[in-house]
Amino acid sequence: MNDWLSFNYKIGTDFWVKDVKNFFEKGSNGNPDGYDSESTATNHDFNADFTALINKRLNDNLGFRLMLGNNMYQYKYTSTYATAYGLSAYDTPNLINSSDVKGGESNAMKRTAAWYGDVSFDFMNMLYLGATGRYEWSTTLPDGKNSFFYPSVSLGFVFSELGAFQNMDFLSFGKLRASYANIANDAALYATKNYYYKVGPGDGWTNGLTFPFLGNNAFTVGSGLGNNQLTPENQKTTELGLELKFFDNRFGLDFAWFKNRNEDLLLYVPIAPSTGYSSQYLNAGTMETKGMEVILNATPIKTSDFRWDLTLNWSNPKTDVISLAEGVPNVFLGGFTEPQVRAVVGSPYRSLFGLKWTRDDNGNILINDDPNDNFMDGFPFSDPKMKEMGSVQPDWMGGLYNSFTWKDFSVSALLQMKKGGLMWNGTKGALYFFGTHADTENRGDEKVWQGVLGHIDADGDVAHYDANGDEVKGPGDVNTKSVVVDEDWYWWSGEGSGFTGPSEPYVEDSGWIRLREVTVSYSLKNLLKKTLISNAEVYFTGTNLWLKTDYTGVDPETSLTGNSNGQGIDYFNNPGTKSMAFGLKLTF
Repeated sequence: MNDWLSFNYKIGTDFWVKDVKNFFEKGSNGNPDGYDSESTATNHDFNADFTALINKRLNDNLGFRLMLGNNMYQYKYTSTYATAYGLSAYDTPNLINSSDVKGGESNAMKRTAAWYGDVSFDFMNMLYLGATGRYEWSTTLPDGKNSFFYPSVSLGFVFSELGAFQNMDFLSFGKLRASYANIANDAALYATKNYYYKVGPGDGWTNGLTFPFLGNNAFTVGSGLGNNQLTPENQKTTELGLELKFFDNRFGLDFAWFKNRNEDLLLYVPIAPSTGYSSQYLNAGTMETKGMEVILNATPIKTSDFRWDLTLNWSNPKTDVISLAEGVPNVFLGGFTEPQVRAVVGSPYRSLFGLKWTRDDNGNILINDDPNDNFMDGFPFSDPKMKEMGSVQPDWMGGLYNSFTWKDFSVSALLQMKKGGLMWNGTKGALYFFGTHADTENRGDEKVWQGVLGHIDADGDVAHYDANGDEVKGPGDVNTKSVVVDEDWYWWSGEGSGFTGPSEPYVEDSGWIRLREVTVSYSLKNLLKKTLISNAEVYFTGTNLWLKTDYTGVDPETSLTGNSNGQGIDYFNNPGTKSMAFGLKLTF
């Protein structure tokens, strides 16, 4: 075979099985006769890639590389379950120990296939041009519309190879780069059709009803309306970059400007309930992300026994919602009836919406001065309309990595920082309501709320009462009235709580500085000469050992909804964890 031509075939699979058995004795878990439940789930991923590679120098100055490939992928999930109710012998966990056995199964499968290619040229180790393309089919898209193509192109220019830069001792390397890529993404499974599901009515407080019931089975159409007009998501990415290295690579700079435009984003959006459905999966939006990224690398000290390396990175990506599907004012991403995380046209992605304090046209909080309404005089009161409170997105993110090596001993640490970004501390609001938060210990103390006197009159306008007791349009003077934060908890259980009051008081800055990781290690290789072990390393690693933040909740990195779009919600979330590990690593 020619040394410039090669073939490769890789095939792999990932397979796991999970068996679960639950047994509840008589009288436990709200079941007077006990029950036995068993389930089995299997997950199987299969992937195969065949590639042909041509890598050849066309002449002394020009190199050529071409890779062509084919990919086959399959995902398959299967789950079966059965539950036996009213056990005849309640202390015997067996499905046959009942005359009332109900079961079911769940199946999901996805397949994709693709042809792809990657071609590149290099000229005089200075100019690099590359292009890629992938043509793919996916079973999650509608029949006859399930294929899509996405290309990319890149150009790199190592200008430090030019003669004018050869005699510059301080410049070791210099490169300009530009790239454009089009990336596609298929749809969620089974979103093109409508499906029926077994009925299971309940009220959230009892076990509800399960079918079959009295010998009858029942099904209902799902709440999501299928869509056979789906098209793939499309992301267009543009990047411009500059890479520099100085003083024999002791110092380096990598700067990039990027712009990502995501079109035809696939989202479940609400639709009119009169259609018989509550949502539909649509190509519902366009978003755009812009930003810069800077990476600095340096080796300030380098001797025969000691070395200090550091890396500093900084980035400020900002994502805005450009458009949504016709008739869709916003998309709910997470949260509650109030507050919510939404995608709204013209606003940053993941914006917090909720009730705020009532304000005048200048943004001053109104301190109620109307003795005839339902709000406490001398206190702020909530605006009945939900409004935007800010974005979950940070202003920027950064990190500083340091590594020190002295002979066989090394220490490394990663310090990270996030500036800005909001989070709703719902835990604090709930504790206020129950009077268990430390802040509610001031019951009986006097307080002057910052704002201007005023209320909302019968016309819906801001008004205030003057010294003569007459109602006048517009806000009044700056509030100086001292009020008692009541001893009977009326304030904390009403407007001041996180249950019935506005969310605004519990929206906080979630910026932080944290020591993400520290590792200390010592190599014993000098003690293992002439042995089968080439190296042995004793190490200690700690993660999240230190955190500094103004956020008053458990951890500003927490998320009620996990790794989802609905970030920025903290409601009795688990706190972050610290971990420490000691170990011995052997190399043979």
